[in-house]
Amino acid sequence: MRLIRVVLCTTVFVTASVSVSFAQSPGPCASDCSGLFMPPVNITVMIDAGCTVTLSCQKRVCAGTYELNVLSASYAGACSLWTAGGRIQQALNMIVHQNLMNFQPGAPSAAGTYHWRISRPACWQSNEGVLSACSDECCVNNLDVVKKTGCADFQVATETVLSPPRACPPSYYDNEDVLNFPNCTPACGAFYPAPGARP
Repeated sequence: MRLIRVVLCTTVFVTASVSVSFAQSPGPCASDCSGLFMPPVNITVMIDAGCTVTLSCQKRVCAGTYELNVLSASYAGACSLWTAGGRIQQALNMIVHQNLMNFQPGAPSAAGTYHWRISRPACWQSNEGVLSACSDECCVNNLDVVKKTGCADFQVATETVLSPPRACPPSYYDNEDVLNFPNCTPACGAFYPAPGARP
């Protein structure tokens, strides 16, 4: 009798079994790893019809964890329906779902569990095409990514979101009647089970 082995392969977009948890953590965006980041790279995605967002990111592999840290961002086109933080979060949603960071496991890599760490400032504001951080707080997503033997694609098994304990700073006018932190909005949330709606 011949035994036939069947391997059930899932893609990154099949995410019904993802376990997502949330916690508060005031830690910095960069981990305490001593390894050096690679030179920054720009990743551009279209988050909506006519709205593109470019993230300047740095990458490294530290103690088996693949890290992506967002340094700065810009946008172009018809993006007014998105908050500044929403543009960052949705861009990261698309980047992570498509693995545009080129993290392992890629198609040729071995089966197993891989660890991703995605970090960015937790609050952002926009001004004439530039997205800038408006808080020193950080948001971090830790993901466990599983690749099965015989499968070209991968599946996210668990995700932990570490959000800052403080909300984004509110807008206010100083003594010189200058508006501080205009439209400072959060970019902190889970990437799974699916890319977020327009915030």
